[in-house]
Amino acid sequence: MICFDTHVLIWGVQGVARNGQEHLVAKAKQYIRHLDAKHERIMVPAPVVGEYLIGFDDKDRDAQQELLQRLFFVPALDMHAATVQAKIEGNKELLRELRDRFGLDRQQIRIDAQILAVAIVNNADRVISHDPHMLILAQGRVAVGELPDIHEQMNLSFRAK
Repeated sequence: MICFDTHVLIWGVQGVARNGQEHLVAKAKQYIRHLDAKHERIMVPAPVVGEYLIGFDDKDRDAQQELLQRLFFVPALDMHAATVQAKIEGNKELLRELRDRFGLDRQQIRIDAQILAVAIVNNADRVISHDPHMLILAQGRVAVGELPDIHEQMNLSFRAK
């Protein structure tokens, strides 16, 4: 099972990207198609859904929520995940390093720790994130990587001579 971070969901579902990230929209959509073709389950933790839905008005938010629930596995931040989150955030020295090195605030780290915790307790094989600090924050508890390059095979047609 593959777990998506928020920006991957925005690129792949909304098709929206910041300047300089436009190429990641097609890459995320292609990766989603690839996972679907392989019948690979995609996890979108509830904290990701919360971040994703912020920019929508009420009507669109409801429609997006239904879409996400239909397409993805959306696990909650439950007691077990909250305990793992506390362990992740318990390393104060690491958190200080992340704040200093990446300019993160406490809330950003907390949400990312929640995402990682939900992924860990739900046995994700990998978290897909383009946030460089996610790999460090995971501390080896779950694999973290960026969107992979997926090469789709082209259908070739030949005409007999």
